[in-house]
Amino acid sequence: MIILIIMLTIYFLTITIFSMVKTPYIENPILNLFKSFFPSWKLFDESVNTPILLYRIKVLEHFTDWQICIRAPKIKWFHLILNPHGNYYLAHHSHIQQLLSELSTMPDQQLEFFHQQVSYKITENFVRYEMLKKGIENDFQFKLSNIKNFNEKSFQIIDDILISPVLKYQYRIDL
Repeated sequence: MIILIIMLTIYFLTITIFSMVKTPYIENPILNLFKSFFPSWKLFDESVNTPILLYRIKVLEHFTDWQICIRAPKIKWFHLILNPHGNYYLAHHSHIQQLLSELSTMPDQQLEFFHQQVSYKITENFVRYEMLKKGIENDFQFKLSNIKNFNEKSFQIIDDILISPVLKYQYRIDL
């Protein structure tokens, strides 16, 4: 029992010490993919707004208003134990950060080929999956935007970061 207490104490002391050390930003995109294997206990190092993934659908010849693709789930007490919707939401935002990182580090000459990047395809599949869940079977377009005055029913777009071309509806999601 004493050994267990000593091991837990050493574990939490190690976490505390490493959370106080300033770690450098990883520039290498390949190494950046492995960061999910190493947990970060620095929950409040940087507080930035993540751009929001929006989409709109084409009905006949007109587009609907932009809609938020994945909304934050409502938090309930049992989500402390099991929270698949919260985990999906966090994975979505983590992916958006990865997409923005790749977009910002890509040379200008290659930006026209950004739609061929894996992260772009995953973002497209996020939107297709959300539309499939809602039963929407129309052509669509998505974009990443910074927004303000966000609430359940409305928001104001500050600026657009990435806008997709009009994409055709397909029942199958490409991987």
